[in-house]
Amino acid sequence: GDEWEPIAGKSMKLQIDKVTAKDAGVYKCVAEKYTREGSAQITVTVAEKPSSCTPVAPENGLVIPESDVGIGEKVTYKCKDDFYMEGDEEAVCLDTEELSSVPKCIPIDVEHLPR
Repeated sequence: GDEWEPIAGKSMKLQIDKVTAKDAGVYKCVAEKYTREGSAQITVTVAEKPSSCTPVAPENGLVIPESDVGIGEKVTYKCKDDFYMEGDEEAVCLDTEELSSVPKCIPIDVEHLPR
């Protein structure tokens, strides 16, 4: 749970287990002692849990699959003919909804190849 600002030297804690969208809102805690009263307020916003990545093919290349992949799933990259890959051939969908890497497809310089 989150620590709230102390009131009269006493700390308070709010803990919501298994948060769902229904838990979003403003929470207020009132502490009373004799004739004194203090309160604290917290706003809870529930973000959706990341679930997928949208693969993008490198320029002059392609990605397999082209459709969204789930967290932890892999994609494979290929370069078109006359291009070579600089970077990893595979990437993993991270829980940040981004792929771990995207390679570059570099043109092959046929004039400078060894004969």
